[in-house]
Order: sequence, then C-alpha cells, then structure tokens
Amino acid sequence: MSSDGPAAEPAAGDTSSAAKQLINLVRAETPAAFYPVQLPAQLMPGVHIAISSAPLPAHLIDLYVLPVEQYTGGSMELQAGEPPVIAYGAAELLPLAFDCGCCDYLREPWGVSELRVRAARNLPPRRMRFSWAVVE
Repeated sequence: MSSDGPAAEPAAGDTSSAAKQLINLVRAETPAAFYPVQLPAQLMPGVHIAISSAPLPAHLIDLYVLPVEQYTGGSMELQAGEPPVIAYGAAELLPLAFDCGCCDYLREPWGVSELRVRAARNLPPRRMRFSWAVVE
C-alpha cells in the first residue's frame, strides 16, 4: 500500500461510490504518532479507507479519523451535518478532543480491530451518491 493510501479521491458525480462508505484517515505530522502501518484498503464490507496527509473534501467522506492536534488546533472546521470525526492521539488529550466535539477517540497505540469497531459504531447510515443527489 502506498503512503497516501489505497483510495484516490473520487471524481465529482462518480456513481461507483454508491453503497460504499469512505473513511479518511489523516496522517499525523509528528513521527511519534501511531497508527497501524498495514491498514487494509477495505476495513469491512463496503467500507474503504483513504489515507492522506490532509483531510479530503467533506462531501466525499463518511467518517474522518484525524490526529487530535489537527482536530483541536482549529485547522479543520466542520459544519453541522458534516462527517463525524474520530480523533486519535495520546491518552492525556482525550478530554480536549471530546470538548472540541469528536464523536470518539482512539488512544495510542491502537489497532485495526479497534478502528473497525469504533468506525462501525460512528459511521452514518449508508448513502448512495449520484451526480444529482445523495440518497440515504
């Protein structure tokens, strides 16, 4: 798997994402930050992971997994109705992450099975995306 993950950004109006959900795992800037090196391209049936160095556009994503420093530092502002965020990082930053509004938190070190369980609990209902609408 390349360092930028298995999934490329879907083109606008791409109907191939119908019935699929996409998780955007954003890499931490600090080398000490942990996330599993061998993440599968498909976390569970119909749920794919795109690894990136910056958040992908919200209209393409169903769930963000972000380093806590990026989420709490104000570099990303999500509006109501945009994808939920699972933050990850050091245990002592957990209260700050929840105060900033994340829906869940992965304490380092974390593994694929923990991400799978938390993603399943926090992913919104499946949506079908068409060039003309999103159907839930």
